[in-house]
Formats: sequence, structure tokens, C-alpha cells
Amino acid sequence: MIASAPIDYGKIAARNGKVLAQLANSIYIFRGRFKLILAIAESSNGCDRWGVELTEFCRAEKGLDVDTVNLGSGDFAADSFIENWDNHTQKPDALQVVGINRLEDIDEFWVPLNQSRDRLPDILKLPVILWLNQQSLGRMVIVANDLHSWATSKRFHTELQDYQADLRLGLTRLFERLEHTTNEAVILRLESAIADREWEELTTAYATLTEAEVGIDPELEAGIIFGRGRLGLHSDEPDLVLENLDQARDRLQGIVGVENWLGWVEWHRGIAKLLQLERDFKQLESVDLVDVLSEVRTCFQSAIFLWEVDEESSLSVAAYDWETNHLVTSRLQALQAQEAGNVEEEVQNLKFAEWVSPFCFPQLALDGLKRLETVLLQEKQDYLAAFKVGRHRREVERVYGLRSFIGVARLVPLRVEGRAETVPPEIEFSGRAEDLDAIIDKIRGNDTKLVVLCGSSGVGKST
Repeated sequence: MIASAPIDYGKIAARNGKVLAQLANSIYIFRGRFKLILAIAESSNGCDRWGVELTEFCRAEKGLDVDTVNLGSGDFAADSFIENWDNHTQKPDALQVVGINRLEDIDEFWVPLNQSRDRLPDILKLPVILWLNQQSLGRMVIVANDLHSWATSKRFHTELQDYQADLRLGLTRLFERLEHTTNEAVILRLESAIADREWEELTTAYATLTEAEVGIDPELEAGIIFGRGRLGLHSDEPDLVLENLDQARDRLQGIVGVENWLGWVEWHRGIAKLLQLERDFKQLESVDLVDVLSEVRTCFQSAIFLWEVDEESSLSVAAYDWETNHLVTSRLQALQAQEAGNVEEEVQNLKFAEWVSPFCFPQLALDGLKRLETVLLQEKQDYLAAFKVGRHRREVERVYGLRSFIGVARLVPLRVEGRAETVPPEIEFSGRAEDLDAIIDKIRGNDTKLVVLCGSSGVGKST
């Protein structure tokens, strides 16, 4: 296999300089009349940087005034902008629009602009430059093809400094989206934090900088490693996820100003440990629940502490109320009360955990429900409360795919010898063991084709 030649970024920079001069010449030629020019740069930072350089170049070399409209992440009303253009007292020689790539819904930019295209030459009597990346250009071709057919284009190639800036911008955006999402259910819905396209851009920038042997800031390396771990949280390899998150934490520790990022790493480390616990529950492996939940609780507390250090963040307040935090805390306190023999405190904490949403951790929730059901039967002799908890447990099993529907247990091998091991505790304590034997004998026998359980509501038919 023939190795590919290294990329000469010096030549790329020189080529971009020529494209910039050509773009300035086009503005000079079409000054005073409408001309749509698409300036295409795959890098988001490149669009912004070349926009600034175009303004400076036109002023210094051509004596032209280029005005800039920065859309940022907000909305752009094409109709009102065009209608109000005549109100501008000092009109520039050219108008450039940056920030299109950052719009949440780019179609809302292209569609009204395309609908207003016939009025553009009469109102905007100057060159208009739109800074786009390839994806924005693709949407323009689809939803504003007529407008696209009017345009000429200039293409800029990505330079190393743009890759580094794009990497920082993309990772900052990832953590900002997490911070501004106070709904924990959305936070745990991992795909919402970063789109596949955005993650591909980040990994491409990181790979390019690594291949070019350019020094990457340690917090950016940690951000990429965190992203890998986050995207893998719903995989079947929580150990590998935790390994990535541990590496991210090690790189971020000791760096000033990254407390928010480090807090998210710690929170996700706790989530990864809970997923390890879910896996162990499913595989029926023996786990020290107190140790595991203590480690998770430590991760959550570390995250909250780090978010408290960041005075601009409100995450420390929100995280206290996140249900995963409540679930872990109440289950851990129940286990500690169980070890101390404090039945009342154990029941209190188990009841609190009972109505916390299981989210991604149904096995942990079910373990608590089973324990609460047992304590209510054996220690409290509160059969009605135990029956309600059992009904709730079966509903959780059904919702999370651990039970086909309410009233039918998961399929298990039939035990022919012995019955006591398979009898639920609520039957043992209710005195219905003989009734159960009679029903089982009828079902197993060849003489009975149909068994009907009848009785008034609440007498124990479902149980």
C-alpha cells in the first residue's frame, strides 16, 4: 500500500489567500448591483475568520465597505430584513451573512429567502455573500434551488488553525447543551446532546490535528474522550465507557476553568457505574450494592461540588432534584438502615425510592421494590401495602420489557419437585398455600380442561 503524501497546509493557506482576493474582486466588479455569491468553507471557524478577513481586505485593498450580518443561533426573518433595507441611511458596498451554519432550523432561513428572491435585485442593489458549509449548501440546493441557480461560488479549504478552533467550539457547544437541559430524561436520552454530523466533524478535526502532530490542548483531548464515553453509554460495554470517562477525568484534573466539564465527567462516571450494576443484575451476578451505590453517590456529589465552584452554572441546584440522584440516595440510605436493623427508616427510604422514575435503571428500581414488598410482608405484616407494591413492581417489569403483561410472570423452568421455593412470600404469609396446591394439582392433572378463579375484588385472585 502506498502511503499518502502529507498535506501541505502552507499551500492551502496560500490558495485560500488567492480565493479571498478573487472574492474581493467579484465584490468590486458587482458593486452597485445585486449579485449572490456563496462562500463555502467546511469549517465553522473558517467561515467566521474569512468573513473578518474579507472585510479587512476589501477596506484596505479595494476601498470597499462590507457590512456583516451575524445570525448566530437566533432566527433570521428574511422578509422583514429585505423590507427594512431601504431604511438604512448608510448602505455598504457589499453585505455578507455569517452564522448560517449555526441555525437550529436552517430551512426556516432558506425557504423565506427563496420566496423573496424576485425582490432581491430591486431592493438589495449590492453583492450579497453567504458563508456556508457543505451541509448548509446541500439544504439550499434542496429547498431553495431557484435561489441557488442565481449564485456563483468561491470555496475555501480548512486550515489547521480552523480545525483547532472548530474542535473547541464543538466541544463547548456539547457541554452547553447539556447544561441548558434541566430535564434529566433528556440528558439521559444521549443522542440529543450532539448530532452524528457534529460528532463526525469533531472527530475529523481531532484526527487531522493528531495526524499533523499539532499540539492539542489537554482539555480538548479530554472532551473528545468524554464524547466517546457518552456516546457509548447505551452500549453493552459499560466497562469500556467507564475507562474512557476515567481517562477524561485524569486529563481534566488540575486544569483551571474546566470545572463544568469535569463535573459532567464525574456525573457520567456515576451513570456508567449504574449501568454496570444493571448488567450485573441481568446476569444474576453477586454485587455489593452498598459499595457500588456509595461509589455512584460519590461521583454525583463530586459533580455537584464542581458545578457549585462554577458560579455561572445552575447545575448544582438542578442536580439535587434529578431523580437518578434521589434513587441512588434513597436506596443507599435504605441499605444502611437495613444493616442497622432500623425497619422504619428502611421502609421510609424504600417508599421514597418506589415512585422515583427508573429511567435507564429498572433493575435497581425493581430490586428496591422487591425488598420493600418483602419487608412489608415479613416485618410489618401489612399485606395490603405489600400487594400494592407487588402490583407496582409488575407494572415496572411490563413497562421495561421484563414481563409480557400484568398477571403473567416471566417464563422460567417448571419445578416439578418441591413447591415452597417457588411460592411468593405474600401467599406463604396469607395462608393460601393449600389453595395454591389445589390449583396446581388441577392444572397439572389430565381431568380438568379449564380452571376458573372467581371471587370479589381484592380477595387475592391476581396474587
